[in-house]
Amino acid sequence: MGATAVPRIGGPRVGAPDVPRDAARELSLKIAPFEGGFYWELPSLVSIEWDPHIESECDIGCVDSLWEQKLPALRDLRLDGILFNASDIPLFLHPNVVPFVKGLRTLSLPIRAVTNREEVVAHLLAHAKDLEHLDRLELTNVRFYDALGDTTELFQRLPNLKLE
Repeated sequence: MGATAVPRIGGPRVGAPDVPRDAARELSLKIAPFEGGFYWELPSLVSIEWDPHIESECDIGCVDSLWEQKLPALRDLRLDGILFNASDIPLFLHPNVVPFVKGLRTLSLPIRAVTNREEVVAHLLAHAKDLEHLDRLELTNVRFYDALGDTTELFQRLPNLKLE
């Protein structure tokens, strides 16, 4: 994905000079997460690749404001980095995550961002109906979870799932 000038993100400008807000279709971020409460006026945005570019582990909560964005054209989201879920609440139980994901075609994120190793398969199975519409659900950094247990039912219910 090519770099795109970033129109107004939140109140102040972030990044390159202003471009018409309807012109931004792809956004590739290699920056630390924004403070909470930011907003994006990017109605034509189709794709986001976001690597928080943090050298140590970072809680998935650092992108909580992303789930609150109104991005009607967004279809592809890729979150990279060493993100994990430090919360007692698995990712798809956060109130804004499932509605946000419903509009996507592809979702890629580190497996540890979902929930802990012991609960990840059960959590994904519990939310299979919320994820089955995706053309591709990619969970990355699986190497951090040495054993996921029996994934047979998971792959049957989510044939779109790829573990990387």
